[in-house]
Amino acid sequence: SGGRSRIEIIPRDGEPRRFEFVRFEGRWFPAAWQASWQAELAAAREKLKTELAPAVLEQKKQSLLPALEAFEASLDRLAAAPDGQAFHDLLDRELLPLLSGAAAPPPGVADGSDGSLVPPASSSGSVIVEFGGPLDERTADAVAQALVGICDQPDGIVLPAADGGGTRLTVSPVGDVQAFARRIRFGRVTSIDPGRRTVTVELSESVRPER
Repeated sequence: SGGRSRIEIIPRDGEPRRFEFVRFEGRWFPAAWQASWQAELAAAREKLKTELAPAVLEQKKQSLLPALEAFEASLDRLAAAPDGQAFHDLLDRELLPLLSGAAAPPPGVADGSDGSLVPPASSSGSVIVEFGGPLDERTADAVAQALVGICDQPDGIVLPAADGGGTRLTVSPVGDVQAFARRIRFGRVTSIDPGRRTVTVELSESVRPER
């Protein structure tokens, strides 16, 4: 109605979920984006103009091959992972930053277990955000949206961490762990471990959707 719509999903088991959308230039978007989308769309158009400039495309072409080689090397290490935990650790540490748009990882230091490279703390990578207990589905969605908004890039990736039991999320790309932790507003940061690239958060009650 009037360029707005509401979708309600009623699962077989669980509570109904409602989603609000607005229509803009013939496309539907989440209503929560409406407050900032005009500025973001203008910035995106300008970014595209810059990114598609011939000189920029040529520079990207020259840097593409090393990135592909780094990606292939990471895939080889994934194939050789001795167990599931090592596989997911490699995925979180190496492939997620590449998939989220980070540059090819620079030469690093082998961690001594599987020969993979650990990127220095200043480079873009992933961060584990830990919580005191498992998150219900709606809270996890709200937290994931908030985490995407504070990544180093607007198209960040938030996924459940390996063997996290619903209590840990992997966020990328994130370069500076301390700076990332300072941007968290949906809870109280109780600990930061830059070495393990882990941030522990105690959620605020306001972030948990009302039932």
